[in-house]
Amino acid sequence: MTIPWRTVLVTALVVAVGAATIVGWIRFIQTSGVPVTRGRVGVQLYDGDIFVRVQTCSQEQVVERAQLVGPDDAVLWDVEARRSTSLRSFTVGRPHEALEETIHLAPSIDRSKQHLIRVWLSESEGLAVNEFLPDTLDDNLWDVTAGPSAGDRLTDVEFLNLDAC
Repeated sequence: MTIPWRTVLVTALVVAVGAATIVGWIRFIQTSGVPVTRGRVGVQLYDGDIFVRVQTCSQEQVVERAQLVGPDDAVLWDVEARRSTSLRSFTVGRPHEALEETIHLAPSIDRSKQHLIRVWLSESEGLAVNEFLPDTLDDNLWDVTAGPSAGDRLTDVEFLNLDAC
């Protein structure tokens, strides 16, 4: 008995799509370890550096840890909060005094490839993320990749008024 080539092709396609979905979920679980929270991470350039601001659902949520992840999933920069603080913004590679670098940023990164910023928030709220292309960042607009504003470039006023919940 021979199996029609269309059946083989469709079966292979279904298996491939299913495997890709499973791999995607495994990668997410491995890279975050915690659920993605409600909240928004905005990224823009500031004096040539990557500047990050987090809009949270409550005033109690603050940055506990942050990472810049490169296109090959390597952690390029990692910081952790030294103490309790109301910190919600920081410059990648130039940590605020409330943050301690556990991985120092290399002198240069490949700005032509996608990067990911991961921000762990306090109050067990989980993780906020933003995937961005450094070459396309702007000095005056916030790049937002989650929620209803996903893919938009927002002004300071628009980003500050963004509903993070």
